[in-house]
Amino acid sequence: MWDIGCGCGYGSEVLDCVHYLGLDNSGEAISFAARHYGDMDTLFLETDVERGLPEGGLSRKVAIAFEIIEHVENSKALLASIFRELATPGLLLCSVPQPRPHRYNADRHKFHVRDWTPQQITEAVRTAGFTTPELYSQMDSGEIVKGLQPEVHTLLLKAFR
Repeated sequence: MWDIGCGCGYGSEVLDCVHYLGLDNSGEAISFAARHYGDMDTLFLETDVERGLPEGGLSRKVAIAFEIIEHVENSKALLASIFRELATPGLLLCSVPQPRPHRYNADRHKFHVRDWTPQQITEAVRTAGFTTPELYSQMDSGEIVKGLQPEVHTLLLKAFR
């Protein structure tokens, strides 16, 4: 599994999977992750996800990109590189926050390059080559509901290669 934008690596412990590879552009975060969560089957690599995934030799069956796509300037190229490097069959799980104008906090989202509507992220995933994604809504309560819901906090997508 790839965890693209893994940050400090705590997701590796939560996901508890075989052959985990966390990718992030922060050397400091990767060092922390390797010290606290790394082992023979849980590896971390500093890489510039802005430039896409490293080519060849790192193929995985699952790629997750939770709360990273909105931070990447060329997110369509990142999605295309995920498709290119993902094993066949392969699974992409990604999420993007859904800002709500009446509750939007500009400071909280100051590192977002862009906000994605459900239609825009669906089209970007399809354009990269994936199947039309299934949509799930994470509500403020943390509950995850299939389909697009009003007042959604985070939109989750599941698509296949």
